[in-house]
Amino acid sequence: MNNSTPSLLCPPLMNDGRHGTNYSPNADINLELQKKNNINNSNDYRAFLVNNASALMQQNLASFEAAASCKEYSPTVDPNGSDSKWVAYDKEINYGPAM
Repeated sequence: MNNSTPSLLCPPLMNDGRHGTNYSPNADINLELQKKNNINNSNDYRAFLVNNASALMQQNLASFEAAASCKEYSPTVDPNGSDSKWVAYDKEINYGPAM
């Protein structure tokens, strides 16, 4: 994800993951999971999390990608006539279509 696209629809490049953080209270997330899966006690909830950890991580990733993925990239047109520099930059970072 990059904010150098012409419409600035993508979050900036950064390594700390702020753009992918869910700030919902953990209690709300836990209650939603328990209700959705008809879990009534903490022991069953712990077993559910242990047995379904990979699937839950994949669901979280898919949800994030659906909400935060960038639109397809189109080359930048520079009004100063420096298009060759942008073409070289695109090749250097191997920028292509979004996921």
